Amino acid sequence: MEEEKKHHHLFHHEKKEQTPEEEFKQHKSHEHLGELGAVAAGAYALHEKHKSKKDPENAHKHKIEEEIAAAVAVGAGGYAFHEHHEKKDAKKEEKKHHHLFHHEKKEETPAEEFKQHKSHEHLGELGTVAAGAYALHEKHKSKKDPEHAHKHKVEEEIAAAAAVGAGGYAFHEHHEKKDAKKEDEEEHGKKQHHLF
Repeated sequence: MEEEKKHHHLFHHEKKEQTPEEEFKQHKSHEHLGELGAVAAGAYALHEKHKSKKDPENAHKHKIEEEIAAAVAVGAGGYAFHEHHEKKDAKKEEKKHHHLFHHEKKEETPAEEFKQHKSHEHLGELGTVAAGAYALHEKHKSKKDPEHAHKHKVEEEIAAAAAVGAGGYAFHEHHEKKDAKKEDEEEHGKKQHHLF
C-alpha cells in the first residue's frame, strides 16, 4: 500500500493554483513554442519537397515526410492560435485582479484596440500581396532563367509560404478587430459610434 502511494505521488503532483500573471506567461510561452514548431515543421516540409525532386529514387518517401511535416506545421499553428487566445483570456483575468502597487502600461480602450488591429490587419494584407507578387516574380524568373530555375523555384515556394502566413495574420487581426468593435459597442451602446 505504501508503495502504491509513492507511485501515485510520482505521477500525480498537486499543482498549485496559478496566478493570472503566471497563467499569462505560460500561455505566452506555449504560443511561442507553437509558432516555432509551425515554422520548423514548415521548413522541414519545404526541405523534403526539395529532396523529393533531387532524389527521384526515394521521391515517395520524401513526399510522405513532406506531407507529415505539413500536417505538423498546421497542427502547431493551430496550437499557437489556441494558446494566443488562452493568453488573451489570462490577460483579461490579470487585469481584473490588478494589485494596488502593481503598475502596468495604460490599458487600451476598445476604440484604441480596434485601430491597432485594423492597422495590423492592413499590414498583414500588404504582406500577403507583397509576398504573393514576389512568388509570381520568382515563378516567372524560373522560366526565363533555366540555369537558375531551382533557386527561383525555392524562393517562389518560400514567398508563397510567407504570403499564406501573412494572410493568416490578416485574418486573425480581422477577427480581433471585430471583437474590439463588439466590446466598444457593449461599453458605449450600439447607437454611439466612437470608432466609425
